[in-house]
Amino acid sequence: MIGNRDKLPGEATPDVEKQQINARKWQIRWNFKEIAATDMMPASWQYDYVDVDELSKKNIKTAIIRTRYDHNDELGVINDQSVKPAAYQAYQDLRAEADVVIGKVL
Repeated sequence: MIGNRDKLPGEATPDVEKQQINARKWQIRWNFKEIAATDMMPASWQYDYVDVDELSKKNIKTAIIRTRYDHNDELGVINDQSVKPAAYQAYQDLRAEADVVIGKVL
């Protein structure tokens, strides 16, 4: 999912953020890109995010993978790795990105 929040004055580009949304939900944010200010809107950050019920490696990784692949698509990419190596590499790149995010959150 893609989110957006205002940029604070003098704020450097965030790396990874986690925010507790309520007693049972956390939001994990990464891949921040600055959106320049316009006459109508202040500068902001656009980012990828997932919501998880528990801060665990398994939950965060699954949530990040589900941003691009449902369960059946994931199995298809894995099963077709020899005939569609580029698609499999994109899947592995997403898993690696998830591991980096997890390392910065937990």
